[in-house]
Amino acid sequence: ELALLPKDLSARGILEKVGERSRNGKRQQALLSTGAQLVWSYFVAAMGKDGRYLLSDKRQRKIEQRLAENGGDVSEIFYAIDGAKRDDFIMGRSDRCER
Repeated sequence: ELALLPKDLSARGILEKVGERSRNGKRQQALLSTGAQLVWSYFVAAMGKDGRYLLSDKRQRKIEQRLAENGGDVSEIFYAIDGAKRDDFIMGRSDRCER
């Protein structure tokens, strides 16, 4: 089990705190940006990647787009990452996979 977030604060709680600090027109972008950073940190930890994997601008935009599509729900993307990690084909552990 990954312990990326403090136990007393959920991912949504972190996003809400950032949202409270950002009152101007950039509030939504600040929420998406923070959400993208949370998703990336979770992905790197879940997949066992090291410090060489950086959140590029292109990756951040893609994650922000997915967050915008699902209303900023990072837990849904965490769930998808966990599912991908359990899937032998996606992870290249399947006989059918050419990786």
